[in-house]
Amino acid sequence: MQAFVVFIIPSLVISNWFVTTKQVEDASKFATHFVHKEAVLGIEPAATLLFPANASAVNLARLLNSSLNATKPSLSTIETKAAPHLFLALKTNSLSQISYIGSGSFIYSYYTEGN
Repeated sequence: MQAFVVFIIPSLVISNWFVTTKQVEDASKFATHFVHKEAVLGIEPAATLLFPANASAVNLARLLNSSLNATKPSLSTIETKAAPHLFLALKTNSLSQISYIGSGSFIYSYYTEGN
C-alpha cells in the first residue's frame, strides 16, 4: 500500500506539471502570434510610405561607396568624388538637405536656402 502511495503522488504532481506547462506554452504561442500580427499591421503601412525615400537613399549610398572605394577617404577625396553626387541628388530630388558623414569625422552637406 505504501508503495502505491509513493508512486501515485509523484505521478499526480508530474501530470499536473505537464498540463500546466502545456497551458503556458499554448498561451505564450498565442501571445507571440498576436504581438507579431499587431507589429506587422503597424509597421507595414509605414514601410510602404518610406520605400521610395529608402530606395533613393540606398542607391545614393551605393553610388557614393563605389565612388569613394576607401575605408577612410580624405576631405579632398570627398570634395572631388562625393560632393558632385550629393549636389546632383539635391538638385534632382525634392530635398532640402543632403549630407555625407564619414567615419573620419568628416561632414559634408548641401542645403537649400529658406528651409
